[in-house]
Amino acid sequence: MAETGQDETQYTLEDGVGRLQDGPGRGVGKEPSGRGTGWAACSDCVTDGLDTVRDITADIPLLALGVATVAGFVTGILIARR
Repeated sequence: MAETGQDETQYTLEDGVGRLQDGPGRGVGKEPSGRGTGWAACSDCVTDGLDTVRDITADIPLLALGVATVAGFVTGILIARR
């Protein structure tokens, strides 16, 4: 028979895991706004770009295969011309 009461179990986060609402951590080279400075900001942009490529590759594998094929074909043409 199904229970009609509410679940009273208390759940906690593991050690070192912060809440999602807390936002990004304030590490070395971080401004109060949470954005990095200098190379840290550049590294964040590269990381975001690579995450996007990974997500597209996982979501649409045939598109990723087509792009890789065209890139390889163009690279082969450029190498053969030299």
